[in-house]
Amino acid sequence: AELDPHRISYAAFPPRRLEAEELRDAILRVTSELNLAVGGIPIRPELNPEVALQPRQVMGTFAPAWQPSPKPEQRHRRSIYALKLRGLRDPAMEVFNQPSPDLSCEFRESSTVTPQVFALFNSQASYDRAISFAARLKKETNSQPAVITRAFLLAFGREPKAEELRACLGHWQAMTERQRDLKSQISNLKSGVAARPREVLREAVEENTGEKFRFVEPLDAAADFVPDLSAADVDAETRALAEVCLVLLNANEFLMVD
Repeated sequence: AELDPHRISYAAFPPRRLEAEELRDAILRVTSELNLAVGGIPIRPELNPEVALQPRQVMGTFAPAWQPSPKPEQRHRRSIYALKLRGLRDPAMEVFNQPSPDLSCEFRESSTVTPQVFALFNSQASYDRAISFAARLKKETNSQPAVITRAFLLAFGREPKAEELRACLGHWQAMTERQRDLKSQISNLKSGVAARPREVLREAVEENTGEKFRFVEPLDAAADFVPDLSAADVDAETRALAEVCLVLLNANEFLMVD
């Protein structure tokens, strides 16, 4: 670094956070959900429902609602294959500085702001990925120490230190008891298919008369939608492990490239 302070010869690289697309792909990779197929038509990842169903207009007419690709292997392809539409952004990607498709971008900005923490730690999408991560670990290993070790290897590329292993095992055991107490609440969760709307009611104003009118837009893709693994599909021990996995996915060691 001293011999190349301006990084002209690429002698050293400063640490950086994963970009939006890299972060999404990295999370899907550790959960074993990432589809690495090459080529094909664009796919539609799941978006926040409030964004996906928001009213939009294109060329003076009503734009259809965003409907995610029905099968997990379709919507979990690499981010390079995600469909981009002007006027419709993925909040989970936008908060991590994905450029807007509305404007040309010659340089991608990088920021560290509070909404990134909320998006990655508190969002339903992140929790669902943590559930999938935990389910993978339970499937691949048997003992609890082996599960935590495997989690560190997948997320960080190294084995946990002794104190890290103790902390993760302690949190896992404590959260298992808590999740067992929440069994009745978890069992009442609606499945992804039941909770997904089949139509959306639109309200607009007629341009010439100014009169309000309503119409129903069918969401045909919902009929064939296959939901991802959710908290209602796994036992208390797996849900508790998912809380450990969520912490690992939010760690600097996972988010940063040295």
